[in-house]
Amino acid sequence: MESGSLILLNDSTIIFLLKIESDSAIGMQLFFNEYYLPKGAELFIYDDNRLNTIGAFTYRNNRENRKLGTRPIFGDNIYIGLKVTRKLALNTRLSINRIVHIFDSMPFGFFDEEGFFDDQMIINELQEYKGKIILDFSLYPKGIYLLIFKTSDKVFNEKIVLQ
Repeated sequence: MESGSLILLNDSTIIFLLKIESDSAIGMQLFFNEYYLPKGAELFIYDDNRLNTIGAFTYRNNRENRKLGTRPIFGDNIYIGLKVTRKLALNTRLSINRIVHIFDSMPFGFFDEEGFFDDQMIINELQEYKGKIILDFSLYPKGIYLLIFKTSDKVFNEKIVLQ
């Protein structure tokens, strides 16, 4: 990361803070094309009020392909906070290659595991049975998807694995 605020503490801790703004989005989701944190480093993502926080992401979230996608954070501003020691900072690798903006008028649909919205998979018909919403996924191919479901006052998201 090449922009943001850097705070150096007396105990050799470095706190890096990056703010991402989107005036028209109600939320954002991040995709890192380079994600590697050494043991001891921590990454947090949160909204303006810190009411919606995810993390700590740590070395346990490292993958062989060095990619990471987050769940959405709702708010028009989100913050990424990285806490590392000076020694660990040399081995930390973070690069965001995609920010998915979530808008109020967004249709029902799926994001694949790489974060691409598939407009061929928009759910146009929802069935309701005894107050429950039923979605038929039998026609969709195997894969990992993020289902975004919007009501008049809330937005829900759920990871779905079709096998």
